[in-house]
Amino acid sequence: MVSLLALGLLAVGAQGWAQSQRDIGRRSCAEYQAAEKELGEVYNAVLARYAQDRAVVAKLKRAQQAWTAYRDAELGALYPANDKRAAYGSMYETCHCNEQKQMTAQRTEVLRQWLNGVEEGNVCAGSRQIAQ
Repeated sequence: MVSLLALGLLAVGAQGWAQSQRDIGRRSCAEYQAAEKELGEVYNAVLARYAQDRAVVAKLKRAQQAWTAYRDAELGALYPANDKRAAYGSMYETCHCNEQKQMTAQRTEVLRQWLNGVEEGNVCAGSRQIAQ
């Protein structure tokens, strides 16, 4: 028979691992903010690397503005309701931040190609440099 002490310890341990929906949402949004910070760092590094080529920098800035508009529109289409909590429930914040994090990470990887370069022989490299 399981002792009362063992059941009590099990209950305390389970409560220590339990998280509220608010905690999960905060963690998801913190992960998105970290991804957004990384995107900003990579974007700024790309601009610095290509600073001598005004045409590339101008077009990269326009591309980033367009991507931001796309991201916002995509999220708006995914969650169109005005009252998001009523429409999508308590998981909305978590889901929204997870979507933002995923989209931001994808954009960061695209921009990272401008830093890391592309394989030599890539005839479609455009203005991206060849990897060293």
